[in-house]
Amino acid sequence: MEKKKFAGLDLEIYEHTLDNGLKIYVCPMDRYKIDARITVNVGGELEKFKNGEEVTVPFGIAHFLEHKMFSKADGTDISSIYEKNGAFGNAYTDDYSTVYHFNSPVNFWDNLTALFRCVNEPYFTDENVEKEIGIIEQELMALLSDPDALAYFKAKYNSYHNSVYKYPVIGTEDSIKAITKEALYMVYNSFYVPSNMHLVVTGKVNPEEVIKFAEEYYKDKKFNKVGKKVIPDEPSAVCVKEEVIHKNINNKICFVNYKVDISKFSLSNFELQRYLNILLLSKFSSLSGFNDVVLKNENILSPIDWRLDVKGKFANFNFTAEVIDEKVAINLLEKQFNNLKIDDEILDLIKKNWINGYILTTDKVIPTSTLINEMLIKYNEIIYEAIPIIKSLNKEKANEIFSKLDFSERAVAIVQK
Repeated sequence: MEKKKFAGLDLEIYEHTLDNGLKIYVCPMDRYKIDARITVNVGGELEKFKNGEEVTVPFGIAHFLEHKMFSKADGTDISSIYEKNGAFGNAYTDDYSTVYHFNSPVNFWDNLTALFRCVNEPYFTDENVEKEIGIIEQELMALLSDPDALAYFKAKYNSYHNSVYKYPVIGTEDSIKAITKEALYMVYNSFYVPSNMHLVVTGKVNPEEVIKFAEEYYKDKKFNKVGKKVIPDEPSAVCVKEEVIHKNINNKICFVNYKVDISKFSLSNFELQRYLNILLLSKFSSLSGFNDVVLKNENILSPIDWRLDVKGKFANFNFTAEVIDEKVAINLLEKQFNNLKIDDEILDLIKKNWINGYILTTDKVIPTSTLINEMLIKYNEIIYEAIPIIKSLNKEKANEIFSKLDFSERAVAIVQK
């Protein structure tokens, strides 16, 4: 067990790797609540993988698997155990991972046992898989009935040629119907392996006791080798530049995704993504006056929301708004991208805000646990030097990076009557 410390924060983390490869991170905090989460490194990006031979599985199978892991062969529902023990427990799947978690002020060891059972006891039958297909189909229909979500999924789909990122994490109507118990067991046995998982525990706990618990739980258990995901090549160009989707809605929705190749940069993922976020904050937040311009424009009916989504070698710069004329909104975006220089004053404000955010976040159990886990998912490590790195960000490097970004490839999705 190794103790590490976040630079600039009163936060220590104990790291340990079991013989079976499970990585454990325990962050003791003198708070009444304890949060625990097990992350499996498999998510919506899974379609093809090698485990002896190359296998193709339906899109959305990781999300489907997440749903089924709560039901056990003896009739136990893990959610009911959490509820009985005074805990809130849940799970979610994103493009890269599936996370199972709970938090509670009481009955920690019983809840931790339930968490380990959740990810280590698969039970799939033809009957319970068929029932779940109907449930997830309803979830997909509800999702796509939302015009904002529909615009997002269409823009994402049209941005990519080969990457599974083009599909929703939940899957498609056809792919959900194609999921079988055999496919679920195949994915489970290939990826729900301790060496492909990590455990994060935050709160009033003893790190040595958590490690001992995990060692005892896995004693004498055998596992397969981890499957190797097959990642297809993806060209820089978007697949479809613009699509209009007709739906019975009042206001037109415009979603724009700029697909930007960032493979040329040699910075760490953490540092590069900070600079990309600096670009967005300096040009599209209240710091730039952009919001005022948007709100005064009669052709744009809402603020323009934005976010950064990095997938492999591409950064996706997403923008969405309700509009009367989408060309006006897109022209405003293009104008901002034409002048990407930043000054020291705005950069200092952004850096101070981020550092203050770390200080406030790490005063509470659940935000701290989330921060640790998100770092592990995004960067495959905890960035203990996050604050010194943020302090070192500078105008010259920012402007150099901005000058090398190519925003010529964009996919536009418009939902209207």
